[in-house]
Amino acid sequence: MRKIDTEGIITTVAGNGISGGTSFNKLANETSLKKDLYGLGVSDDEELFISDGQYIVKRVDKVGKIWHIAGTVGVGGFSGDGGPATSARTNQVYGIAVTNNGEIILADSENNRIRKFRIGGNIETIAGTGATNLNIGPGVAFSTAIASPRSVAF
Repeated sequence: MRKIDTEGIITTVAGNGISGGTSFNKLANETSLKKDLYGLGVSDDEELFISDGQYIVKRVDKVGKIWHIAGTVGVGGFSGDGGPATSARTNQVYGIAVTNNGEIILADSENNRIRKFRIGGNIETIAGTGATNLNIGPGVAFSTAIASPRSVAF
């Protein structure tokens, strides 16, 4: 993953060019990422939030270290609502948004849900039942089916 600054300088911020599993608590540009980027979010303080097909969400902090913050490494599925985000199962997070109060919002696509958590906190579903039969018309987000959400925004 690379960035281009306002002077046109290109810098690698995450990934070492080798596709594979990620090591954590080390410099993000010295560790492997999967070759496919599924989701990318950026916080107000310019931290990156990445999903790359390993069923987890990663954070690249301001000093360039990469951290596991949600999901179970290498194991997709659905579990964990009400518990620690790092122990929950996610299934192909395609969208990531970060609110100005530090909540991370996920489009947990294959689970047909929108979920949220804070770093070090518990994860919860805020929209979607897990079913794919779309309900047309008004309804409470938590009890309405949504099919394969791909993006979120804040």
